[in-house]
Amino acid sequence: MIKYTYTLGLVFLTSIVSFAQPHFGNEQGTLSYRNRELMVNPAYVGSVENTYRRLSLSADWQWVGMDGAPKMQVLQFLTGLPNSGGIGGWFYHEGYGVTDIIQFGGIYSHSFKLTDDLNLSLGLSLSALTVSEDLVTGIDDPNDPMFSKSELRVWGFNSGFGAMLYTDSYYVGLSMPQLLTNNWEEGASEPKIKNAFKFDQLRFYLTGGYVFKVSDDVSIMPNALLQFSGNTSFGYEFMVRGDYKKRVAVGVGYGYDKAIKAEAGVFISKEVSLAYRYQQSFGDTYKHLSGSHSITLSVTWDRDKHDVRMF
Repeated sequence: MIKYTYTLGLVFLTSIVSFAQPHFGNEQGTLSYRNRELMVNPAYVGSVENTYRRLSLSADWQWVGMDGAPKMQVLQFLTGLPNSGGIGGWFYHEGYGVTDIIQFGGIYSHSFKLTDDLNLSLGLSLSALTVSEDLVTGIDDPNDPMFSKSELRVWGFNSGFGAMLYTDSYYVGLSMPQLLTNNWEEGASEPKIKNAFKFDQLRFYLTGGYVFKVSDDVSIMPNALLQFSGNTSFGYEFMVRGDYKKRVAVGVGYGYDKAIKAEAGVFISKEVSLAYRYQQSFGDTYKHLSGSHSITLSVTWDRDKHDVRMF
């Protein structure tokens, strides 16, 4: 049986710490933690069995109908290794307004057996990113290196670290997916990204969940996530999800700014699953904006090794 047998819950992730850092979702929050699981906590990769493989493609549309609203696509792959670890990689693209962000990275994670039931996974990620903007011609200033071209493109890199304690029934994870800040380098003749470590800008993500076996066919999985840092707002997410015979699952959740979330997924075949997620905020900040949608298509090898993870 796969060592990591529960579902990581939906996550609230706030806006980017600095301009050049890609975000997993904007101020309204990402639609699904599982759409970003490799980017958020690299320790997840170490919690799978060495025969497990998974390839997933997600597409998100936020604030549908709004000009310049964010659209995101994420391609993820992970595989277990014979030495109780795993490797993975992702390609992430986001476009909103005149800004285009691409990030790609790789992960290595290793798992340690602490007791007969309890395991510890530690993971490290390395990534590169590029940010480009189509500058508005009417405000270009030939004397300003930031706006002397019709297109601005910069490159940067980052790293992340995560840890996860897990059994077949519960998990607790702590991660810092971006250990560096990516800020504009002041005084440069050409726009450049300066990578630096700043403790007050670190973002920490604490996750936890438990699997209740109602019967051989039905499982209920409550989970939660807390996001905090030294200089950004506190975030939270709660989710309850159930599945039937490891083939169909539904869930509801609640998050920042009175956001209501819902999801449904089904295995089309033994290896292929399709999931849909929806989010709508009813708080004062985002209640005037339309809802957001996400679709995830996944191909899973050796799914019999899984227990209740659906999509």
